[in-house]
Amino acid sequence: MPSRAHTTSRLLIVSNRLPVTIKTGSDGEIAIERSSGGLATALARVHLGRDSLWIGWPGEHFRTAALRRRVERLLREEYRCVPVFLSARDIHRYYHGFSNRALWPLFHSFQTYFSFSEEEWESYAHVNRLFCNAVLEEARGDELIWVHDYHLFLLPQMLRQHLPEARIGFFLHTPFPSSETFRVLPCREALLRGLLGADLIGFQTFGYMQNFLWAVYRVLGIDAETGYLSVGGRQVAFEVHPIGIDPKQFLNAIHHDPATKAEIKRLDKSLGHRKLLLGMDRLDYSKGIPARLRAYRRFLGTHPEWRERVMLIQVAVPSREKLVAYQELKREVDELVGEINGVYGTTTWTPVQYVHRNLPFHEICALLRRADVALVTPFRDGMNLVAKEYVACQENRPGALILSEFAGASSEMGEAFFVNPYDEAGMAERLHEVLSLPEDVLAERMQALHKRICAHTVDDWCENFLTSLASAPSARATRPLTAVERRKLVAAYRRATRRALLLDYDGTLTPLVKLRQRATPSPRLLAILAALQRDRRNVVAIISGRDRHTMERWLGGTGCILIAEHGAWLRDPAEGEWRKLHPELRDDWKASVRPILERVVAQTPGSSLEEKDFSLVWHYRTADPEFGLWQARELYSQLQGMLAGTGLQVQSGNKVIEVKWAEVHKGAAAAHLLERVQPVDFVLAMGDDRTDEDLFAAVPPEQWTIKVGEAFSAARFSLPSPAEVLDLLQELSGEEEKACAQDA
Repeated sequence: MPSRAHTTSRLLIVSNRLPVTIKTGSDGEIAIERSSGGLATALARVHLGRDSLWIGWPGEHFRTAALRRRVERLLREEYRCVPVFLSARDIHRYYHGFSNRALWPLFHSFQTYFSFSEEEWESYAHVNRLFCNAVLEEARGDELIWVHDYHLFLLPQMLRQHLPEARIGFFLHTPFPSSETFRVLPCREALLRGLLGADLIGFQTFGYMQNFLWAVYRVLGIDAETGYLSVGGRQVAFEVHPIGIDPKQFLNAIHHDPATKAEIKRLDKSLGHRKLLLGMDRLDYSKGIPARLRAYRRFLGTHPEWRERVMLIQVAVPSREKLVAYQELKREVDELVGEINGVYGTTTWTPVQYVHRNLPFHEICALLRRADVALVTPFRDGMNLVAKEYVACQENRPGALILSEFAGASSEMGEAFFVNPYDEAGMAERLHEVLSLPEDVLAERMQALHKRICAHTVDDWCENFLTSLASAPSARATRPLTAVERRKLVAAYRRATRRALLLDYDGTLTPLVKLRQRATPSPRLLAILAALQRDRRNVVAIISGRDRHTMERWLGGTGCILIAEHGAWLRDPAEGEWRKLHPELRDDWKASVRPILERVVAQTPGSSLEEKDFSLVWHYRTADPEFGLWQARELYSQLQGMLAGTGLQVQSGNKVIEVKWAEVHKGAAAAHLLERVQPVDFVLAMGDDRTDEDLFAAVPPEQWTIKVGEAFSAARFSLPSPAEVLDLLQELSGEEEKACAQDA
């Protein structure tokens, strides 16, 4: 069952803004009130109902230390909030700059507004470090840490470096763009690695999650085939958690609040027989307000029968008014409203009522309740809670939700009337269609939506995410080979009287390369292997998936034992010739498998087929990454079904699909070798691929197993790359001491 530890664990909520608004009067008095923003509202109940702290920017620049101390004391004592104070320069570069001139437009697919600045990127990283320091000051080690949104992409990994055992969750409230769009960012790798410091990453929709996984694969080469992302010996979970609302808040206002009831009556009186169309948005270019207005203008022009029978109220809450793009947007909206009212308005009818300010809650509820049609038509939106709030307020009413197919809410609200916000003619016709439908048809769809929205609330969203975070994989089988552990390894090696070194080749002794024939050993590697082999206490074996002829040509002069094709062949220099480790192996199966692989090679530019004595390998390292991975999964599935019960195995490796005998693997080869060279009191096994997990399993658990790279592994330790592997082997071989002596 999922862990319920989150109900008692202390919670640290971290977001760009605190859930409060602070105003400082001319007399120095500080006024603090709770914010009504989406995130503040969403997390209010979980923050108030448990042992928690909320860490974030208080939204203002406080010039004096004395004022900052007063604000900090009030926030901590009365609101359980911890402020992260930012300088005016940080606010300009981190918030208005990188967050809202680079990430916001790119994540909403507005590349024309995208602007990248090195200074703003450096400020973004600096502010993330300030947040990290603030969290570290509050962390006791037993918390759940929940980081929110695109302002803090770097924070999870920063926290992970200081709190390796912490439970860290991240939720992205915005869309995640396609990998092609995301890769425009020069800092793309740093952003992804920052996110991957979390244990659980949550998304609003399946599509956003898939975009993220493709970006991770294209930028970092990490595949989520196992259902997790393997990073630094950890498993990072990723899930879809669409955020909800609190329907009771709206329904209570509609049914019991006198101000809301009075506002509904006022609307009824002013509208008379007219249908109310409602747009309610922040004034942001992602919301598609000008396109909506143009569609409404077209609707009035092509369907004159609706003139004076409808009215559009467009609420546009001011947003980011210091940015030029938003100033230009406001001018465009003002002009469109004036044009529509000038062309179609009469002395008794104003087609558009435009409200450019924040509205009190009772007026919002009244509009959502009274509206016959809600126009929620953003070009791109992470979720859009207005759509859900409208549905919540339509209890027992035949309202209609016209919803953009590019809003995250569209994935949950199948009974809405979908539109393409870029198709103004289509939106105009959809509006005519909806207004013409019978009330019973509208009521049936709306009540299905209402029931769903009320069943999946914001409290459920919090509960589900925190439960997933508490139960996300935490066991780290592999930990980095620190300087302390390395000294222990070297000391154990020096003490040993008989040693076995079992080494993978590609990705371990040499870096992975796109053209496999170019992975030739460096002179340094050959010298280290030869030096290790000269020590009579050592048995050095290179266990590779390579064919025996290549291994002989590249490594035959080192004196090491060579094991090829994952354990099909063994060559001991003391014996001279290659011999099969499994004498019964056959290759007659190739005739039925080879045509399938050849067809995939023909279909996948950049891929190739390698034939070895007892295996066939399809390589796709130089193919298009996404197409290659898709083909690999299709091929893997096809071959698994075809070869079931034959004794053959389909194995997925690092950019390869290999068909070989199931009994042939590195674990069996290692066990054979270790039994042959006993007694051994020191074993070191190193590898980078999934095939090397069999090797690690064959080694006694108290001995030394090292995974090369970031993938999750059963190995005890990890090293980042082949460069560190060579450094370690050089130290063991004594070649490092010789080189130092020569330099001296």
